[in-house]
Amino acid sequence: GRGPWENYADRKSGSPVGRYDLSVSQMAEPYIKPQETGGRQDIRWAALLDEKGSGFAVLSDTVFAFSALPYTSVQLAKAKHQCDLYPNDFVTLSVDYLHRGVGNASCGPEILSAYEVRSQPWHFGFSLVPIRSEKDLDALEIRGMTAHAWLPDIRRDDLGWVSMRNRSSAAVIRYTTDGTIPNTASPVYSAPFQQIQAATIKAKTFIPGGAESDVESVDFGRAAVITPEIRTNVPLVFEPKSITVQIKTKNPGAVITYTTNGEAPTLYSTAYIDPFKLEKAAIVKARAFQENYEPSEIVSMAVNVLDETSNGLITSYYRGDWERLPDFDALTPESKSVAFEPQLSRLPHAEDNFGFVFQGSLDVPKSGVYMFYLNSDDGSKLLIKDQVVVNNDGLHGMQWRSGSATLAKGTAPIRIEFFERGGGEFFVVEMEGPGLDRQPIPPMLLFR
Repeated sequence: GRGPWENYADRKSGSPVGRYDLSVSQMAEPYIKPQETGGRQDIRWAALLDEKGSGFAVLSDTVFAFSALPYTSVQLAKAKHQCDLYPNDFVTLSVDYLHRGVGNASCGPEILSAYEVRSQPWHFGFSLVPIRSEKDLDALEIRGMTAHAWLPDIRRDDLGWVSMRNRSSAAVIRYTTDGTIPNTASPVYSAPFQQIQAATIKAKTFIPGGAESDVESVDFGRAAVITPEIRTNVPLVFEPKSITVQIKTKNPGAVITYTTNGEAPTLYSTAYIDPFKLEKAAIVKARAFQENYEPSEIVSMAVNVLDETSNGLITSYYRGDWERLPDFDALTPESKSVAFEPQLSRLPHAEDNFGFVFQGSLDVPKSGVYMFYLNSDDGSKLLIKDQVVVNNDGLHGMQWRSGSATLAKGTAPIRIEFFERGGGEFFVVEMEGPGLDRQPIPPMLLFR
């Protein structure tokens, strides 16, 4: 397979296919922060041998990925430094049909879609073969792929491109797009093709010599335009400044329309051409359209152009050692201020043993049922009109709690409480409702 150094699906071209001999201790990379490591891609066979040259080999009719490490995945996840890792007296062997690319967007862009491994049925088999001598290893070289024909995998990306995969060098995939059963006269899959309209795609794997797989069948609806993204140059500004709004979609040639009054955009709404500025708070909604495609989902974003004299919540800061939210009204706050966003990162506070109360009014844009969400470490609570909507009280790590409230258009009193005793701290409050996607409560809706 590919080596000798570690390689993954989206970073393997510099690792040529060859036959390599490494100890298990050489498989892992000593990253400063221990993490996933030691992967090898496009494996034909891999053998684990003792000092006498005996052991077993893993082989399949398709190339695969594997790693062999002196650590478990739990040990790697828990260790903060290399000095926290101690080799086991056993080997952790991982055999994977597919392995996603490297990264999770924690400190950079997400991996390319071609290297994602999406949730869908997969079919993979392998054999464990005893190895007694070097001759057995040489036999693996000439054994090649087995004659079993596995089901092909069929997927379609967001732009409507269909790809199929079997990954056996001896296999041929034949397919149809009209729902009929593929046979030896059907088209041979050789490269991704675009299928925008609804179709039932069926495919079979054929092995020279007569072996055939069962039929794999996938029903696709008409492809939809990818949901556009709305971005602003800054999270919020105060009047009379403005915010620049930019809208993008990944579909080349798609037309984006948008509204700034909270109404659902149609094909005949204002067409997006260039970034535009807003000098007043608004709910921007956008949708993308393209010939032959279904319209995209509607995306919305609150554009927070605030009045510095009226927006924001009165914020009271307390100190104390609590196991549950106290009766803050019976305590004297150490300080008071105005918070335009109920976020800990924007407020000075002690490391431990403190609490906040955010209080004011919520401007309800439309009548209807609204959902509110709290994620906190430690306890928190959200009240609307003095009624508890979300209760996330107590000592605990980060956890989500939610609740709903039926609200009329207009203003409604809102109160949010939070306390932190010790250890980690975290606090997020979100909402969603009529015409408003789930998101942190928009500062434009909060008034003191």
